[in-house]
Amino acid sequence: MSTDLFQNLRTILLGEEQDRLHRLENEIARLQEQLQDKDRLIETIQPVISDSLSRKIRESRDEMARVLAPVMGAAIKKQIAEARDDVVDALYPVIGQTIRRSVAEAMKKLVQSVNERLDRALSFRTLRMKIR
Repeated sequence: MSTDLFQNLRTILLGEEQDRLHRLENEIARLQEQLQDKDRLIETIQPVISDSLSRKIRESRDEMARVLAPVMGAAIKKQIAEARDDVVDALYPVIGQTIRRSVAEAMKKLVQSVNERLDRALSFRTLRMKIR
C-alpha cells in the first residue's frame, strides 16, 4: 500500500514533468532521425537558408553599389584603355545600329526638304511669276 501511495504521490508531483520529458525525448528522437536522413535535413533547412540569403542579397545590394560606385568609373576607363578592340567589338552592334538609324533619319529629312523646295520652285504660281 505504501508503494501505491508513493506511486500516486509521484504521479501527482512529477506527472506534468514526466509528460514533458516524454515529449522532449520524442522530439529529440525525431530530430536525430531528421539529421541522419540527409535529403530530409536539406528539405527542412533549405527554405530557411534561401530566405536568409535572399534577405542578405537585398540588404547588401545597395551597400555593394555604394562601395563599388567610386571604383567603377576608373575601372571602366582602364578596361577600355587596355582592351580597346574588345570594347569596340562589344559595342559595335549597338553603335552601328544607332548610326544607321541616325543616317537614315537624316537622309529622310534631306529628301523631304529637297522635295519641299522642288515643289515650291515648280509650283504653278511660281512658274507663272517667273514667266511674267
